[in-house]
Amino acid sequence: MSETSTPKASPTPSPTITSTPQASPSLSPTVTPTVTPTPSVSPTISPTIQSGSGVEVGIELQGESWLRIKVDGKTAFEGTLNKGDKKNWTGTKEVSVYSGNAGAVLVSANKKPPTVMGGEGSLKFIKYAPEVEVSPTATPSPQ
Repeated sequence: MSETSTPKASPTPSPTITSTPQASPSLSPTVTPTVTPTPSVSPTISPTIQSGSGVEVGIELQGESWLRIKVDGKTAFEGTLNKGDKKNWTGTKEVSVYSGNAGAVLVSANKKPPTVMGGEGSLKFIKYAPEVEVSPTATPSPQ
């Protein structure tokens, strides 16, 4: 008896699937601008009185008038002045002028041009204070 040999089958290699990496679309980060508000500055102007300025009041009469002048709350003059009379008073806080005939009284306060105090024969009271100077320095205030 002869032996017949049957060839043994050798395993057939199965195909191997390898994947090739594909380039995926790249995503760029989205940039969203951030707006940071910048505080705006508004000047706040504070009035300041110039040191040592005080208040100066000059009186010139165009006719006869009774007057009472108070300087810093104290009576400095009370009486009748006549046409052509001129007087000056200086105070640190205020100078008050009472007139019995305001139309006859020219008043000049803080070296400004004189003006008639009021109407002829009228009673008038005016209080004068130091000039206020505005400080040029602005302080920022948020809005």
